[in-house]
Amino acid sequence: MEALEKKLAELDKDKVKFSVDAGIIDRLGRELMAKQETAVSELVKNAYDADANEVTLQFINTDADGGTLIIEDDGHGMDLDAMRNGFMRLSSTDKLHNPVSPKFSRKRAGRKGIGRFATQRLGKKLTIITQIEHSETALKVIIDWEGYQIDRDINLVANPVEEIPKLKKQGTILIIDALRENWKTSEIQRVFRYVSDLLQPSYLSDRLKKSEVTFGSQEDNTFIVKCQKNVNGVVEVISDIDKSFFEKALAVFEGYVDNSGEGFCSVTSKSLGIDLMNNLISITAGKNRDKIELYKLIKDVHFKAYYFIYNRTDYYEDQGIGISSIELKRVNDFAQTSSGIRLYRNGFRVPPFGDVGNDWLDIDERSNMASHANKIPLNNRNLFGFVEITDENGAFFEETSSREGLIINEAFGELVDFLFKAFDACRTRVESSTGFVEKKKKREKRSKVKNDQKEQVKGLKEFLDSAEESHSNSTDSGEKGEGFGREEAKAALEKLVIVLDEQIDEIAMLRVLAGMGLAIGEFVHEIRQFSPALEGDLSVLHANAITEEMKQGVNRLSQNFEQFQSYAAYFDQTIRNNSKRELHPIEIRSVVRKFVDTIKRNASKSNIQVESEFVGYDLYTCPMHTSEWNSILFNFYSNARKAIIKADVQGKIKIVGSQDSGKIILEFSDNGIGIPEENKERVFNAFFTTSTPVGRGASNSEELLGSGLGLKIVSEIIESYDGEIFIFKPPIGFKTCFRIELPKATEEQIENEQYA
Repeated sequence: MEALEKKLAELDKDKVKFSVDAGIIDRLGRELMAKQETAVSELVKNAYDADANEVTLQFINTDADGGTLIIEDDGHGMDLDAMRNGFMRLSSTDKLHNPVSPKFSRKRAGRKGIGRFATQRLGKKLTIITQIEHSETALKVIIDWEGYQIDRDINLVANPVEEIPKLKKQGTILIIDALRENWKTSEIQRVFRYVSDLLQPSYLSDRLKKSEVTFGSQEDNTFIVKCQKNVNGVVEVISDIDKSFFEKALAVFEGYVDNSGEGFCSVTSKSLGIDLMNNLISITAGKNRDKIELYKLIKDVHFKAYYFIYNRTDYYEDQGIGISSIELKRVNDFAQTSSGIRLYRNGFRVPPFGDVGNDWLDIDERSNMASHANKIPLNNRNLFGFVEITDENGAFFEETSSREGLIINEAFGELVDFLFKAFDACRTRVESSTGFVEKKKKREKRSKVKNDQKEQVKGLKEFLDSAEESHSNSTDSGEKGEGFGREEAKAALEKLVIVLDEQIDEIAMLRVLAGMGLAIGEFVHEIRQFSPALEGDLSVLHANAITEEMKQGVNRLSQNFEQFQSYAAYFDQTIRNNSKRELHPIEIRSVVRKFVDTIKRNASKSNIQVESEFVGYDLYTCPMHTSEWNSILFNFYSNARKAIIKADVQGKIKIVGSQDSGKIILEFSDNGIGIPEENKERVFNAFFTTSTPVGRGASNSEELLGSGLGLKIVSEIIESYDGEIFIFKPPIGFKTCFRIELPKATEEQIENEQYA
């Protein structure tokens, strides 16, 4: 070998040419394919390109490192020439010169000629057995990847090839031994799901069907992937997941960019009564419909997505769709691992788009930022979607060498822009429809309530007439009337009217509260946009302040703005949390500390000292909304602040958290004017207030602060979780103490929250 190297060096002494270190094989395998599933999918793609009808993945004794993976296909196989110039040649150009397969005219997936090194990523040793239809023998090649070491010329590493009897009519078998990682059942299932979704799930447009070239599709019955797990000879068939539940989606989103570059989307929902034909939305049209902002690079892009809301079975009830809460839970469980928007290029999936945690369209990001304004959720978890792009020659969309994603360019930017706008438009259309459905249900409910009230009044009148007739008859006969008299019935009717009036007033005030919430949401949204500019202006003012008085003024302005931002951030987070319907155990130390940090400047200005104290750890309440605790604490603080101002004292507020007998306890004390004994049972009633009535021209916020609904809302929050709220004996030096007792979260709930 050394003599050969010397002879080659002598022949090339007057020339310079590239050489390749054998270590590149290790880098190609390990660095270009970080994920196991990506490596396996590349090998399945090779079988597809070879016109295979069927591919079988067999995982043998893979629960521990060192197992074996066999990938067998019935494609056209390789002869010795194809082996040397195709499989064994780095960056082979065969698929560039022959982009369509000979038998099924399939558009070939591979182009760069490095996908075969996925076998090196998966295991230490590769055995290839391949045979073509018209050959009498098969070829067997053994490749020891450990032989490709650094500081060694790749041309000096040879792999033995031999002829052996054919094992099948045609096809290739890859035996990957000494697997570098173990593959348990859950991992094999994940990889099989990944490979099953390798081909486009369904035709999104008729254009692909009409093409002379066959693009990858799961509807293509000429290509089937099977998967088995073999443990000591016991074979378990790994099967794909039934996705028939897509038919029960709340809505289906579809869209496309036509040949001219104009984008459209539409929504279909039987349960919400949305018809596809009447809901075509132009993405590229501005406010002036005649002005169209056409996309320059993307054409013939199509997408389809199935949309679910998991906690509103009532939305699915109309038009005979229907879905049970159990079915929705199964879909929700499946969404944890398989939801999102997947991208398919020329019929093949492009990872990691659509993987769990991959928010390539910023859907989750946008949802978190705008959740306070949205009435319905739109996260990746709500969507099972597929995007189709066709770019046969890679003119606009090209995969990275790692097979993970596309090269970011202007065309990709247009694609993301179109999809982002389309999904937002679809969400808005569904939101308006759900609003219509809810209004319809409310009208039906109000109608039922009115009918019930009419029936109650009618029944009461009939009772009064009957009682009067009975009283008259008994008087005529000289008997003394018994039972419920007319005066008692009249008094009961008057009480009923009073109760109904109170309910109507309470509903009206709750409407005011809802309006205030929306207004606050819009306000904090705007504040986020103005804050950077205001901070910049303050910096300029501070830098250019000439006198000491000006500097002090700017400092005071900066401090006030910081307090303002603190409040805005607090309410922003509250509204975001409120939009999420999931309940979580609440650690009261955390919510109290955030609350105290938010109001400390305001309290200091009002000459109020706020302190908090906690006894014990893991003070988790039963699952609640974080926003509910924000409402509770702000109500307490608002009442305490007003009471302290009326008392005209150095203010003190003390918040104590503890636990006892399976309950989480919070006590909120202040040293204000206190609550008279006769009012201690009335403060939790709706509309009971000690505040001065506001004038006719008062704003909603002024009316809200003195509405008498604050503690009523707090009590309803607490009681809805089987808790209690009451006036408690205050600590020494304080006048009022509100005590809340709530069920403590279970150990399982706490553990799930800590590791969520």
